[in-house]
Amino acid sequence: MKRCMLLNVLLWVLGVSAFAQTQGIAFETSKSWKKVVEKAREEGKLIFVDCYTEWCQPCKQMEQQVFLSEKVGKFYNEHFINVEMDMEKGEGPVILNTYKINAFPTLLFVNGEGG
Repeated sequence: MKRCMLLNVLLWVLGVSAFAQTQGIAFETSKSWKKVVEKAREEGKLIFVDCYTEWCQPCKQMEQQVFLSEKVGKFYNEHFINVEMDMEKGEGPVILNTYKINAFPTLLFVNGEGG
């Protein structure tokens, strides 16, 4: 009985969190900058880049208070290829140097040519 109730609660929590994630901005799962640029070019959209770091408190506030908004998500998902990049990991340092980023959060709008 306890296992069944625990399983039901777990499934409910997972379902609620999955629903909440679909309301806001849907960020690309591919972290390859080249693939994101190609997709933007193919779809004729700009790229919205959330440039963040793990230690940045305003970045976390944006994630929790803005990016999860249904209204914001609807607009950005329709008009942009959305990507979030940690500026200290993976391809982040390349983006940081390419676009001369020196404060966080930085929000970039980049065309399908990467410029």
